[in-house]
This record gives sequence, structure tokens and C-alpha cells, in this order.
Amino acid sequence: MGTPEILCVSKLPPFLMSDLQDHFQIHDHEHITDPGALGRIRAIVGGGESKIDKKLLSLFPAVEMVSIFGVGYDGVDTDKKRRFLTL
Repeated sequence: MGTPEILCVSKLPPFLMSDLQDHFQIHDHEHITDPGALGRIRAIVGGGESKIDKKLLSLFPAVEMVSIFGVGYDGVDTDKKRRFLTL
């Protein structure tokens, strides 16, 4: 198993992007060049203005986590997100 892969859906502060790059393979949502990555991306990360809807989530079947750097998660489709929550 290689380095975990994540999708970045917005511009993040340099200090955060640097830390992420140290631990993950980062894919930019606008420039995915490897179609196979869609099935390997395990997390989506973005800023508070990010829009993560059902259509976007459906492209990434292996996603286990959505992380928003900012206040709130208004842009995240909460119905689809529930598949990540376990009690």
C-alpha cells in the first residue's frame, strides 16, 4: 500500500498544504491526470468556501473523510456525508 491519496478542492494556506504534502499524495480537483486516482482518493480537503456536493462525492467511491479548513460545513452535502459517520 502506497502513500494515501487525497483531493484538494480549494486553495489552502501554504503551511497546511506543506504539511499535507509531507504525508499524502495530493490531487488538485481541477487537474486530475490519472483517472485511476478516482478510486484511490480516500479523503477530500478544502477551505470554508468549498462546495462538496453529491455529484462530486459520487466520483470518489473510496472517500472516507471530508475535512473543511474553516468555519462550518455549509458547502458539504450532509445527506451524502452521513455515509462517513458511524456511531
